[in-house]
Amino acid sequence: MTSDKKFQCFYYEIEKEDKEQYVKIVGLDELVDEPISSPVVPAYIENLPVKAIEDCAFNYAKITSIQMPETLVKIGHYAFFCCHQLKEISFPNSVNFVGLHVCGVCDSLQSVKWSSSAFTIPKNAFCSCHSLKTVSNIEHVKTIDSNAFRKTGLELFKIPKSALKISGCSFAECNDLKLIKMTHLPYIDKKAFMDSNNVKIMCGTNHYVAEWAKLCNIPIYESKLDDFLNSVVCDKKKEGER
Repeated sequence: MTSDKKFQCFYYEIEKEDKEQYVKIVGLDELVDEPISSPVVPAYIENLPVKAIEDCAFNYAKITSIQMPETLVKIGHYAFFCCHQLKEISFPNSVNFVGLHVCGVCDSLQSVKWSSSAFTIPKNAFCSCHSLKTVSNIEHVKTIDSNAFRKTGLELFKIPKSALKISGCSFAECNDLKLIKMTHLPYIDKKAFMDSNNVKIMCGTNHYVAEWAKLCNIPIYESKLDDFLNSVVCDKKKEGER
């Protein structure tokens, strides 16, 4: 990183596209006087907008959270890969491209807020994020790619009405996954929920979803969503009393 420019704790490069200059963040300087646990990516450097985060820019960084600006449009492959202390991440709504394995193997990651401009949750995006429980702002998502949520700690997931494709192993090996709420039937790979042995499908009155679930040997959840949420709360209370 010695050849790159530096602003605060960030290494950066100046790029040019269609005659317009912008800043790309390429790394984080963690060798500072005090550890940077919650860096704030600036919106502008040298009066130029920060529009991109390079591939692998923050991988293995010892950060617990990160704040990113609404000037961003691209977050590269493996950008936060193996950030083992990262607990939450919010993708700015300006971001329209998110790379593969973006938060893969972030063991402590609990909460994700997706970008409203990114219509695909990419391959291996959150694979092996064992603590992940909450994914929000996905009502517009069209594709959930392969292994996107494999081996996560999700308990409940609502397939958005906008979804067109759920790829193979996207929710595989999710041992805590108990309920998928799906009110329409997009294309779903037959291995989407492979080895997620505790999952049930809540489909309401959609008989197409019900028939698909039966073909895949996935049980139908007959009760109301509130009943499921209450049961989760009760289970957690019991665990806390042990």
